[in-house]
Order: sequence, then structure tokens, then C-alpha cells
Amino acid sequence: MKIHNLEKAHDIYWGGIEFSISSASANSVVQQIYLSLSQPKNIRASLTWLIDCNKSTNVSFSNYDFRLVDSNGIVIKSVSSTYNNLEFLDYDVTSAGLYALEVYLSGSKIGSSSDVCSISIN
Repeated sequence: MKIHNLEKAHDIYWGGIEFSISSASANSVVQQIYLSLSQPKNIRASLTWLIDCNKSTNVSFSNYDFRLVDSNGIVIKSVSSTYNNLEFLDYDVTSAGLYALEVYLSGSKIGSSSDVCSISIN
């Protein structure tokens, strides 16, 4: 488990975290990014993924949600939108500790190709 220290997280600031999802169970966590905070901090993070488009008006994509959980696994902030491929989370964490950003597949994965995703954190 890699834990990112946001005070020194140059790997996050320089281009984000990229990953792909080839298969996943419906309604499940498909990716976790662990964050270590030494003090209260505003967390601003975005999740994006590519859309499978067949060069027509027929566009389909999997629906991913984005959430922040504390060290006890309790969801403290969740964002979800149904009609696009972008989630933006903005939350003031009030205490130091270990947190995780989770990518959650809402429903079933669409299409047979891998979903290419990216997370950026500020």
C-alpha cells in the first residue's frame, strides 16, 4: 500500500495518478489512493476517465463515483454525477490522519475495453 504524503507529494502534483480498469464487479471500489495528512487540509481532487465513443451520437461510459474515507473506512465525502466522465471532490479535512480516495464503480462496467482513468490532487 503506497501512502501519499500531501505535504511532499511531488508524484501527485506532477501529472496525477493514472490507472486502467479492465474488469470490475458492479457496485464496488475499484481503486484506492491513500493519503497521509499531518495537519488539517483542504483536499481538492478530480477523477476523469475516457469515454468509449464509436464516432456517432452513441456514447457510452461506465459510471464511477469518487469518495473520501477516513481511517475507519467511514465515507466522509462522496461525489457522483451520472451524465459525464468527471468527478470533483472538495473537502476540508479537520484533523490529521490517514485517509483514502476511493473510485467506486456505480452499476456495471460498460464495454469490453479498459477504462483509462486519472486522478489529480491539489
